[in-house]
Amino acid sequence: MNAETPSPSLYLRIGGAAALEGFVARFYEAMESDPAVARIWDLHPADLDDLKRRLVAFLSGFVGGPPLYPELYGPPFMRARHLHVPIATDERDMWLKCAGAALDQTIVDPVARAEFGAKLAAFANHMRNRNDIDPGADRRESAGDGA
Repeated sequence: MNAETPSPSLYLRIGGAAALEGFVARFYEAMESDPAVARIWDLHPADLDDLKRRLVAFLSGFVGGPPLYPELYGPPFMRARHLHVPIATDERDMWLKCAGAALDQTIVDPVARAEFGAKLAAFANHMRNRNDIDPGADRRESAGDGA
């Protein structure tokens, strides 16, 4: 009987904790320096240290590494934790723009980078909690102010 050796987790293929710390640092640098994403950057606190630790902890388990987030902070419930933040397609895309820049700067292996990017894209899409249409449009149409 020939038992296959399991493939290394994405966590190991991207470079483990050091790679995640680098990714998170580059992610927030991209967010801070890009005027096109100022709207989502302005939602963040001035002191990012705790936020960075939390994101590294979350991503660790997210990519198959140690489940640090639940050990330190409890169940992630990331969508629920972000309900107070309006996230529609534009905000998702801004977030992914910064994540893509960080991936390009920190994850050397192109296959692992693509896999991580795909996981982040699916996660960012899941985090959407607002529709993309103007929330007042339905009220204006039903009020009959026709243009």
